[in-house]
Amino acid sequence: MRLRSAKVPTSSPWLILSRFTTTLSCLARSRMAPIRNYLGLSPPEKLLLRCGVARPDDIDLDAIAAFLGVDVLYRPLDRCEARLVRRGSRGVVSINTNTANVGRRRFSLAHELAHWECDTARASFSCGASDVGPTSGEGRRVEADANAFASQLVLPDYLLRGRLPERAITFNQIATIGEDFRVSTSAAAWKLARMSAGSVLLAAYRNGRRAGKFLRSRAAPLDLEPAFELHHDTEAFAMTFAERRGLGTPRREPAERWLLGSRVRGLQVTAQSLGFASGEVLVLLHL
Repeated sequence: MRLRSAKVPTSSPWLILSRFTTTLSCLARSRMAPIRNYLGLSPPEKLLLRCGVARPDDIDLDAIAAFLGVDVLYRPLDRCEARLVRRGSRGVVSINTNTANVGRRRFSLAHELAHWECDTARASFSCGASDVGPTSGEGRRVEADANAFASQLVLPDYLLRGRLPERAITFNQIATIGEDFRVSTSAAAWKLARMSAGSVLLAAYRNGRRAGKFLRSRAAPLDLEPAFELHHDTEAFAMTFAERRGLGTPRREPAERWLLGSRVRGLQVTAQSLGFASGEVLVLLHL
């Protein structure tokens, strides 16, 4: 079942029965835990199940917004990526059409729906580029929480678990999953690296220096972290200063080029870089 109409009834026996049967159908069809573990899912995953999401194509954020009583407008905005205005049980989200990236606009909408669901005491939000994104808003807890909710809404764990490769994940595989879920490769990379069962580190670099926080998978050693500056012999360095963009090739390299820590001497890592038009370079490291 997919919600397609903006006019969704809020209280009727038919709707109550429909929600119940749709949830059971999704649980039966999707690759996820048994029904008895439903309560262990995150709030955004439960919302997706209520809306009958069993495949990536089912994640229709505009329809989910209508289901929640929120109208979505796409229009040019100044100095922000998205806005939310709440009035009683209804709300309006505006998404900035000056942002060309569809994945970015979808994440912005998911971010505002997170505010709608979680931050009910506030009547409005105006979220800029520094607030919206998989690693943005870390300085403000409310924005970081909204980003975590949004990440689960566009890339829910229960649909991703069956798609994670058994071996070390690459940007090639991440890009494919990002296309399937209609999110940016960057958003998919942060989520999938976090879920990886392997020993993975992910970091962003701007102007040759590490930008913001990095991600360490659960299996990665706690005493190792990505270098603060790019080594001149790395592909990421060439992407930054020779203005090469796009997807790099996974390469086995000395860990001393990439990592900080007392145990890096003699270690090898597999490094792959992804350069963006903005000048940012994402680096995926497998130990």
